[in-house]
Amino acid sequence: MICLDHVTKRYGQVLALDDFSLQVEAGEFCVLVGPSGCGKTTCLRLINRLLDPDEGCIRIDGVDIASLRPEHLRRQIGYVIQSVGLFPHMTVAENIGVVPRLLHWPPDRIRARVDELLHLVSLEPSRYRDAYPRQLSGGEAQRVGVARALAADPAILLMDEPFGAVDPITRDSLHSEFARLQKALRKTVVFVTHFIDEAIRLGDRVAVMREGRLVQHDTPEELLAAPANDFVRDFIGSDRALKRLLRFQVGTLMRPARSVAATLPTSDLLPLLGGDAGAWVLDEAGRVVGWVDAGAAAGQGPVSAAMTRTALADITISAEASLNQALSMMVGLGVSSLPVTGPEGKLLGEVRLEDIAGLPPAGGRPQ
Repeated sequence: MICLDHVTKRYGQVLALDDFSLQVEAGEFCVLVGPSGCGKTTCLRLINRLLDPDEGCIRIDGVDIASLRPEHLRRQIGYVIQSVGLFPHMTVAENIGVVPRLLHWPPDRIRARVDELLHLVSLEPSRYRDAYPRQLSGGEAQRVGVARALAADPAILLMDEPFGAVDPITRDSLHSEFARLQKALRKTVVFVTHFIDEAIRLGDRVAVMREGRLVQHDTPEELLAAPANDFVRDFIGSDRALKRLLRFQVGTLMRPARSVAATLPTSDLLPLLGGDAGAWVLDEAGRVVGWVDAGAAAGQGPVSAAMTRTALADITISAEASLNQALSMMVGLGVSSLPVTGPEGKLLGEVRLEDIAGLPPAGGRPQ
């Protein structure tokens, strides 16, 4: 889908890209990662014809982009940047509809597309359609930026450190959300970051850059298992085994979980546990409200009076979260399992420390 063929770009005496070649397949999520000044953003600006190369050529779907009008090319490519770049005087709906209006879509079609995309990025249209950028949080604004980039259904999405300006908690949420979107939409994405963890978590392939050159272009699994040289090894860091857990979602290791109703008499608990050490406690709506140990069976009253681990925000995890997050939570809480919850806190299953520890060594690609 995208081919940079021996591309060189200079800014005066500074060599930003040096005989740089890269291929990105259709539907692939390619992450460009490397230290500041290595040429990552220059690559994106060249693909979008905000810059032209001094040497070499760039082809999209086999066509040399130098033969295309820049404005025609850009309307076929979604572009998301770190500062979001929403127009402050426009509503969310007007921001998302910018490119469709340039393409002369009818108003009804634009409105339907805006609502569709707001649903897609988990923002309720009735609440956000008429809001202004100043009324949005950083994470909400970034979601609107992604929706705007997707408005005309481009085949290619360019993303320049889109999550770099948000806090770590919001960034984790956006990672999960965007991974879900990409799984559904299968756009061809070129994503720039200087966070190696972000590259490993999101990318189908990762291109490690240094001083305008491509050092290694591989799947995250291969990058972690076999760094090309000392620079790549040092850039990844010494915790390669832990970083590999970023590639797996909790849902891949989720197993059925034993659960009991909060209203159950503790005297009835033991037969339901079937030898397990305890169970997750659910309210009438199926939401996790705590944990009860098998030892509580000797007590009196309902299970709700004997349960522990009631700080739900600290103990539950979503199926889309990474195993790296799950392991970190377990270590921090001193527990060996976490309940996996879906919408409205309903129990889906659990993830256990023993299953994370039992993952096979690097080699196969996680689903």
